[in-house]
Amino acid sequence: MRIKSCEAVSFSWAQANQIVDQVYKLDVDDARKKRYAMVFVLAVATGLRCSELFALRLNDINFKEGTVRVDESADQRTYIIGPCKNVAAYRRVLLADSEGREALRMLRSFSRDVRTQTALYSTRSAVLRCVKHMSCMLSCIRF
Repeated sequence: MRIKSCEAVSFSWAQANQIVDQVYKLDVDDARKKRYAMVFVLAVATGLRCSELFALRLNDINFKEGTVRVDESADQRTYIIGPCKNVAAYRRVLLADSEGREALRMLRSFSRDVRTQTALYSTRSAVLRCVKHMSCMLSCIRF
């Protein structure tokens, strides 16, 4: 049996901004729009995996240094936050370029309304289910 390789999907900063513009046009409440937009901005600015992105806690973000600490991962089947899958996954991501600084600015504004430990939470204050939400958002967006 031959397994077909999956092609990686990546977005430029301009495409991420187009996605954010489209997210704000979705027929969902404002809190969700902000959360969904933040997912794309952080994903593009940091390059984090979905499991790392959805395990991100507010105390992992150092606004002064412009870094994001990756030290946990969300299991995509159980949605439980736990340790990263391997030693190489533990790292600090520096957001020093213009896109990174813009993402931090947006995240600082977004985090003022966050009342949970996880930065990107669901309406039930649980870990966002990345596959469900990402596929839903991308299916609504046209470039």
